[in-house]
Amino acid sequence: MNPNTQTSVQTRQPTVLDKVLTPTYIEGSSRQVPSHVKIDRIVTAFRACAMDKPGLLQCTPDSIRIAFIRCVQSGLIPDGRQAHLIPYNGVVKLQYDFKGIADLVRRSGEVKTIHCDVVYEADEFEFSFGDGQRLLHKPNTRTKNRGQIWEAYSYVILKDGTSDFEVLTVDEVNKVRDGSQGYQSAVRKKQTDNPWMLHWNEMAKKTAFKRHSKWLPLSADLKDKMIDDDDGPQESPIEVSSHIPRAKSSLVETVDNGNVTAEAPSNGPTDDPKQAADEPGEKEAVVTPPAKGKLSTETPESPQFKLQQAIEAAGFTFADLMAFGEQTGNIPDGSSHADWKEIPREIATRLSGPRALPVVLKALGEAKERLI
Repeated sequence: MNPNTQTSVQTRQPTVLDKVLTPTYIEGSSRQVPSHVKIDRIVTAFRACAMDKPGLLQCTPDSIRIAFIRCVQSGLIPDGRQAHLIPYNGVVKLQYDFKGIADLVRRSGEVKTIHCDVVYEADEFEFSFGDGQRLLHKPNTRTKNRGQIWEAYSYVILKDGTSDFEVLTVDEVNKVRDGSQGYQSAVRKKQTDNPWMLHWNEMAKKTAFKRHSKWLPLSADLKDKMIDDDDGPQESPIEVSSHIPRAKSSLVETVDNGNVTAEAPSNGPTDDPKQAADEPGEKEAVVTPPAKGKLSTETPESPQFKLQQAIEAAGFTFADLMAFGEQTGNIPDGSSHADWKEIPREIATRLSGPRALPVVLKALGEAKERLI
């Protein structure tokens, strides 16, 4: 071999996913994941999705970080069964599947039974509201062709034994579908891998239950997790500027006031015999993560403690949060607070919520990038 011959070794350049999902960030985030889920499964699902959908690697680091945190907090795996990662205009959208929604509800213990389904033309289906309201669905499984889908419905039995249901027509379901940013993008780009195109039945079930959940006596935490779904056009949760102070207002109120709208119904799908059966959910154990540094309070379950763990796991400090809080009006008099425990309980509860926390982390990340 000629000693003057030089060999070059090509090394793989780190992707945006590598830069976001660092070992330190993954380890810190693992404190927030429910006990029945291993964070490695979520990380693996993200990497698998990046191989299947290269557009994910073109998305912003903040949107990837937000989607990851949402998966961690909900315990849902973006594997195409519980949830989906959808690149959209340089931003990754996290879209829950019906199986993921059902898993959240079952683990909450607030619903005894949940059943959502679609009704085919050949099925026997009756429902009525008011006194003696009832819902009867007898699927016609003795024919290979059950015809077109006419309705989708959600039926639940709450933990106190009372039952309730919601029924949507195909047109009503498709109004939600047509308002989905991911679906609109897929249609424009003539793509066929959108969940609404691949799993219309499951998305219809999810739509029926999400509409139904608005009237059910579910906890605010569970409703927040279901709202935390990028299926449909939503207003930007919060706009944060590092230079222009905002009027003092509640972050969570700003987040929760977004309205989901939809337009343009179209015909529903025909019989699809390949729909997968729902998987039973598992009970979620309460996880008390180990503290990092000085504890904010002696009660690990307190909102101040949860907020501290989430902020520090993402690589930010108490001072970073206070600067954000004062500038946006979400933590009035933030400079007067000397420690995590001095943050008012109601404010810590709002900021550590599953809907608001990703927005806070995104704002802190943007502020840090401007300083670098």
